[in-house]
Amino acid sequence: MAKIALIGAGEVIFTQNIIKDILISAALRDSEIVLMDIDAALTRSFAAIGGPFNITVNSVAPGMIITENIGIRLTKEEIAGKLKNIPLRRAATMEETAEAIINTIKSGYITGETVNINGGLYYAP
Repeated sequence: MAKIALIGAGEVIFTQNIIKDILISAALRDSEIVLMDIDAALTRSFAAIGGPFNITVNSVAPGMIITENIGIRLTKEEIAGKLKNIPLRRAATMEETAEAIINTIKSGYITGETVNINGGLYYAP
């Protein structure tokens, strides 16, 4: 980030795992234990540090993405089972995911946020 600060502007994008977010959400519902979302905390911390240098820092948390390799990792039945849990009833395309990331980068005023790209599978608290 120091090199970006020398330039005077820039963007940093982290990725997060949606499954971790769902597990944390479930744990918070089912117990009195308070879990800290380290990824989101780091994103917000870096955003606070980079802000004075006009550096935006955000995270993206993609859900299921249709790629050419999805059939190698999952059977058609597994894919169908996962899609039933997504409110949009489909996975994102690579283009949709890339567009969401690019739009996050293009906005010079979004910083410290996690952008969930998951068709409504997980809504941030």
